[in-house]
Amino acid sequence: MKRDVWLLTAFFILIAGTASVTLLARGRGAKVELTEEQFVQQYPDALIYEGLALYDRKDFSAAVAVWEKYLHLVPKGTDWVSVPELIKQAQEKMHRSDR
Repeated sequence: MKRDVWLLTAFFILIAGTASVTLLARGRGAKVELTEEQFVQQYPDALIYEGLALYDRKDFSAAVAVWEKYLHLVPKGTDWVSVPELIKQAQEKMHRSDR
Protein backbone atom coordinates (compact mmCIF):
# COMPACT_ATOMS: atom_id res chain seq x y z
CA MET A 1 0.00 0.00 0.00
CA LYS A 2 2.78 2.47 0.88
CA ARG A 3 4.48 1.78 -2.47
CA ASP A 4 1.23 2.69 -4.24
CA VAL A 5 1.10 6.02 -2.41
CA TRP A 6 4.68 6.80 -3.42
CA LEU A 7 3.98 5.87 -7.02
CA LEU A 8 0.81 7.94 -7.01
CA THR A 9 2.82 10.90 -5.76
CA ALA A 10 5.31 10.31 -8.55
CA PHE A 11 2.46 10.20 -11.09
CA PHE A 12 1.27 13.61 -9.96
CA ILE A 13 4.81 14.98 -10.14
CA LEU A 14 5.08 13.59 -13.67
CA ILE A 15 1.75 15.12 -14.66
CA ALA A 16 2.86 18.46 -13.30
CA GLY A 17 5.70 18.38 -15.84
CA THR A 18 8.78 18.29 -13.67
CA ALA A 19 11.90 16.95 -15.34
CA SER A 20 12.82 14.45 -12.64
CA VAL A 21 10.92 12.24 -10.25
CA THR A 22 12.01 11.36 -6.73
CA LEU A 23 10.84 8.05 -5.31
CA LEU A 24 11.34 7.16 -1.68
CA ALA A 25 12.80 3.71 -1.15
CA ARG A 26 10.68 1.60 1.14
CA GLY A 27 11.77 1.69 4.78
CA ARG A 28 15.20 3.19 4.12
CA GLY A 29 14.44 6.85 3.58
CA ALA A 30 16.75 6.83 0.54
CA LYS A 31 15.85 8.77 -2.55
CA VAL A 32 16.08 7.52 -6.10
CA GLU A 33 16.23 10.15 -8.83
CA LEU A 34 14.73 9.23 -12.18
CA THR A 35 14.35 11.33 -15.27
CA GLU A 36 10.83 11.54 -16.64
CA GLU A 37 11.76 9.13 -19.44
CA GLN A 38 13.26 6.60 -17.00
CA PHE A 39 10.16 6.83 -14.84
CA VAL A 40 7.89 6.21 -17.84
CA GLN A 41 10.02 3.23 -18.87
CA GLN A 42 9.63 1.70 -15.40
CA TYR A 43 6.00 2.74 -14.86
CA PRO A 44 4.40 3.20 -18.30
CA ASP A 45 0.92 3.28 -16.78
CA ALA A 46 1.83 6.78 -15.59
CA LEU A 47 1.12 7.87 -19.17
CA ILE A 48 -2.49 6.78 -18.75
CA TYR A 49 -2.85 9.08 -15.75
CA GLU A 50 -1.08 11.91 -17.52
CA GLY A 51 -3.50 11.53 -20.44
CA LEU A 52 -6.47 11.57 -18.06
CA ALA A 53 -5.23 14.79 -16.49
CA LEU A 54 -4.80 16.39 -19.93
CA TYR A 55 -8.25 15.16 -20.98
CA ASP A 56 -9.73 16.68 -17.83
CA ARG A 57 -8.09 20.01 -18.78
CA LYS A 58 -9.72 19.64 -22.22
CA ASP A 59 -6.33 19.32 -23.92
CA PHE A 60 -7.58 16.46 -26.06
CA SER A 61 -4.80 16.46 -28.65
CA ALA A 62 -2.12 16.22 -25.95
CA ALA A 63 -4.06 13.43 -24.23
CA VAL A 64 -4.23 11.48 -27.50
CA ALA A 65 -0.47 11.95 -28.02
CA VAL A 66 0.33 10.66 -24.52
CA TRP A 67 -1.97 7.65 -24.87
CA GLU A 68 -0.52 6.82 -28.29
CA LYS A 69 2.94 6.93 -26.70
CA TYR A 70 1.67 4.46 -24.08
CA LEU A 71 0.43 2.09 -26.79
CA HIS A 72 3.78 2.35 -28.55
CA LEU A 73 5.76 1.62 -25.37
CA VAL A 74 3.49 -1.10 -24.02
CA PRO A 75 1.60 -2.74 -26.87
CA LYS A 76 0.15 -5.32 -24.51
CA GLY A 77 -0.01 -3.19 -21.35
CA THR A 78 -2.41 -3.40 -18.48
CA ASP A 79 -4.93 -1.01 -20.03
CA TRP A 80 -4.31 -1.83 -23.65
CA VAL A 81 -8.02 -2.44 -24.22
CA SER A 82 -9.29 0.77 -22.58
CA VAL A 83 -6.66 3.19 -23.91
CA PRO A 84 -7.81 2.98 -27.56
CA GLU A 85 -11.32 3.76 -26.34
CA LEU A 86 -10.01 6.79 -24.46
CA ILE A 87 -8.23 7.92 -27.64
CA LYS A 88 -11.45 7.55 -29.60
CA GLN A 89 -13.40 9.62 -27.06
CA ALA A 90 -10.78 12.37 -27.05
CA GLN A 91 -10.70 12.47 -30.85
CA GLU A 92 -14.50 12.78 -30.94
CA LYS A 93 -14.31 15.70 -28.50
CA MET A 94 -11.62 17.33 -30.67
CA HIS A 95 -13.83 17.04 -33.75
CA ARG A 96 -16.84 18.47 -31.88
CA SER A 97 -14.83 21.47 -30.72
CA ASP A 98 -13.67 22.13 -34.31
CA ARG A 99 -17.23 22.84 -35.38
